[in-house]
Amino acid sequence: MYNKFYINVLCMTVFLFFIFTVCTPCTANAAVTTQPKLAGTFIQEGLMKDWDDAKWQSELRLLKDAGMEYIIIGAVAENDRSGEYTMLTNYPTSIPGCAMKPNHQDTVDLCLRNAELVGMKVFMGTNCRSDWFQNMAKDEKWLYARMHESNLIADELWEKYKSKYPNAFYGWYWCYEVDNANYNTTEKRDRLANALNIILDHLDDANKRLPIMLCPFMNAKCSTPQDYENMWKYIFERTHFAEGDIFAPQDSVGAGGTNLDNFAEWFEALKRAVDSKPGLKLWSDLETFDHTDWTAATIDRIYIQMDRIKQYVENYVTFAYSHYQSPNNINEGYHATYLDYLKNGVVETNPPSQPQNLEAKVLPTGGILLDWDESTDNIGVCGYYIYRNGELIDKLQMRRKEKRPSTPGIDTHYVDLSVSALNLYNYEVRAFDFAGNISAAAGPIAVTANQPKIFANNISKGCSYTISPSADIEYPDTDNKELTDGVYADSSNYSDPAWQGWYNEPREVIVDLGDIKEVQQFIANCLYDRHGEDLEIFPPYKMEVSISEDGLTYIDVGELAIPHKISKGSYKLGLTLEQPINARYIKLISTPGGLPWTWPCWTFIDEFEVRNNDYSYIDLPNLISRGCSYTVTPQAHERYPDTSGKELINGEYASSTSYLDSAWQGWDAGTREVVIDLGNNKKIQQVSGSFLYHPDYYMYTPRSATVWVSDDGVNFTEIGCLSGVPSKNQPERCKQYLTLTDAIEARYVKLTVTGGAWIFVDEIEIRNSFIDLPNIISKNCSYNVTPKAHIDYPDTGDKELTDRIFAKSTNYLDSAWQGWDAGTR
Repeated sequence: MYNKFYINVLCMTVFLFFIFTVCTPCTANAAVTTQPKLAGTFIQEGLMKDWDDAKWQSELRLLKDAGMEYIIIGAVAENDRSGEYTMLTNYPTSIPGCAMKPNHQDTVDLCLRNAELVGMKVFMGTNCRSDWFQNMAKDEKWLYARMHESNLIADELWEKYKSKYPNAFYGWYWCYEVDNANYNTTEKRDRLANALNIILDHLDDANKRLPIMLCPFMNAKCSTPQDYENMWKYIFERTHFAEGDIFAPQDSVGAGGTNLDNFAEWFEALKRAVDSKPGLKLWSDLETFDHTDWTAATIDRIYIQMDRIKQYVENYVTFAYSHYQSPNNINEGYHATYLDYLKNGVVETNPPSQPQNLEAKVLPTGGILLDWDESTDNIGVCGYYIYRNGELIDKLQMRRKEKRPSTPGIDTHYVDLSVSALNLYNYEVRAFDFAGNISAAAGPIAVTANQPKIFANNISKGCSYTISPSADIEYPDTDNKELTDGVYADSSNYSDPAWQGWYNEPREVIVDLGDIKEVQQFIANCLYDRHGEDLEIFPPYKMEVSISEDGLTYIDVGELAIPHKISKGSYKLGLTLEQPINARYIKLISTPGGLPWTWPCWTFIDEFEVRNNDYSYIDLPNLISRGCSYTVTPQAHERYPDTSGKELINGEYASSTSYLDSAWQGWDAGTREVVIDLGNNKKIQQVSGSFLYHPDYYMYTPRSATVWVSDDGVNFTEIGCLSGVPSKNQPERCKQYLTLTDAIEARYVKLTVTGGAWIFVDEIEIRNSFIDLPNIISKNCSYNVTPKAHIDYPDTGDKELTDRIFAKSTNYLDSAWQGWDAGTR
């Protein structure tokens, strides 16, 4: 059955076997006895699908420089999720029912051609299915069908590429992953052994046998190392693995199935299982990432992952150096640090410099912004650890180009939204390098979080805007109204129609405010909600704001503060300017993918608000006139009376613009004087009146509405006039305001209203912005005053400061007041 080529290969193999067995000690299945080092890496389709020869040469020569000789290519065929074909391939195929991926180059040929040129060996993966974990252990028919698919792919790969690239086409990789949870019965283990034999026997019978590698994984929560050992001993006994085949378990350290403290126990057990199968080799598939944020492992951790199992394994391949440590995909510091380790035999130990000029700033829209100057290092700074109140809360680390193509650097700022108002926080920042060395701390720096301050006046509500490109057709922006309609979506339901979805590419939103206005605050309400690979919804990477008066020339004003760590749900991103600035057009540019692992991904947004702090026509929060007594002179017209003298201050607005609504009272032409008694002196900052505008019935807003205040109800001082005009030439409520910059104290407020026709009014309100926080945690608590209050104005029973009984007046003789004479208390 052997052709001439294979006879020559067989003879050479026998000769070499004789030389090595006679001249050297037996090293079969030998452990690593020298400095452990990496022998190869996986390269996944998503990374290399667009590589040309130059990029392949660059990558492979970097790997050669690092002492590697193997690359493992994952599945070159996968199921077509649209259902049109059985499989889609990464190379031209003639298998019935299959097709090459649309607009795809032959990545198999590119890989093998360049590996042949530089002298690297390729393990070629065949097929995979997205529903593997649903069916692998329980559906025998489905499982065996996948193995026959693999054989079809292997046959085609062999015919197309083996003779073309004989040295590079070195081995097979069985793409499917086996774990320690699903094969817990003899029946399931027999099924897996039979499935493996379908492939092994086919390759043997077809004379296409090469070393085959499989890479199972383990989760320490699902069984013990001894259980996994027994499982594989059972399977190895029943499978037709041959000498030179490779069992390379994922060490599961990166994915979290194991950790640095326990993974060696699993390899010790699996070594006993492999030893039960003569000729089978044990390698480690070493994970070079951190699943908690999909960042790259530093070289010190990689060294530990090699060193702690070197007595059990012969070699190490990685998942995956090309993705996480290669200079072609991330900062060159990882590669430089690894080369330094190879040269010197130890991982370098020089820590980075201490970060300088750490600052903390309270963000008006909520959260705390940290900022600092970058550290330095003999090789390079990899990232920064963020500590709050002595605990590590997050890390910032170099991004992969694969996930953030245009911004592979590292931030020197951090936005913390997980803080509570009025709490004091102490922050520290430490730098770390690519070897895991940690610097001295910058800080601590103390800062007190404030209540989010959302400016009162949403001037973009109802404004028109454009979006380019448009929102996705599955999560559209209906009639281009959703971003400014003031309707917030359900934060737990991404399918709420108020959300619109943007996928992958930047979006440009331009809001037209209608005319030039003062703008000071910009807020976007976004969503964080993960639903697997098909719908990864993340914060944007960046949201930039620029403004214009003419819609042609724009000025950049800043970026919305993007959180570095968030919980599922909606969250507000904000930018607040120190001073208002005039603009008519507001441009928001949103770039997707805010966290290190999040590109490409979805951005979901339901509102974009432009606000200012102009309270002139916005109700202040504290209504102090409700329920107070008042007089109107002359009284309302008898046909539209003020029933029981309460309608102006009962807080009940008319439900319509019909003057027949009983909440309206009517004043005929002339002047009315309204005097409101607040009961005692209070802080007055805003006075407003709600009037009916109905020109068809000659009902207009006042010609003038002057406000006066008094302490005694006799002597009044004028403080200003109400202002405000109807917005449309149709029936509507028009609310007029007088808002003071600083509050004044008074008990009586008089409003003198003059009109040339009918005036209908339903509410007059007096307000200020002073509101106590609702949770009084000090009520009736004990306390000490040192020295005690003066004997003439004592603190009776040491209770007055926390009993919540306020003095009834400004009379210092009121017993609720206590008096302290000169000095310090």
